[in-house]
Amino acid sequence: MSGAYAANDSYATPGEDGVRYVLRVRVVVGDYCQGKENIKTTPTKPNGDYYDSVVDSMSETKMFVVFDDCAAYPEYLIKFKTTGGVPLANIFG
Repeated sequence: MSGAYAANDSYATPGEDGVRYVLRVRVVVGDYCQGKENIKTTPTKPNGDYYDSVVDSMSETKMFVVFDDCAAYPEYLIKFKTTGGVPLANIFG
């Protein structure tokens, strides 16, 4: 998965100096299922337990959503500035 979407102005608004910040985190996704818009917690499994996270698409997953802060571990704070139209995909791979 590419993190280029995270450099979008909606997620990493540049400051007055043009610098943006993005956290790279490790996330424990556990058992996941298809998410739905506006849910506040994960759905329940057939056995009554809750799923650990949800995804945007089960067939072409691009995003996981976790509802427990303990599931995400900050690894790096990335500070960057885009210049001269450098494609963000080249920055994030």
